[in-house]
Amino acid sequence: MKELMIYSEVFATSSFNNIRIWNAKNRQELLKIQVPNLECRTVSFTNDGKSIVSGWSDAKIKAFYLNQGD
Repeated sequence: MKELMIYSEVFATSSFNNIRIWNAKNRQELLKIQVPNLECRTVSFTNDGKSIVSGWSDAKIKAFYLNQGD
């Protein structure tokens, strides 16, 4: 696991080519975001908790809305 970010009742992990969003209470995976051929280096929730911003090995930043996964 490369990074762990906790926001309220959910938390995010990043590892190699994916980001996973988890329910903190029951530890169930809620969402998995995969980006082929890239390594996720960092992940952070926005202040409102509705989106995540991530940094990747291609030096680009990607944002994802948690309710849609994109």
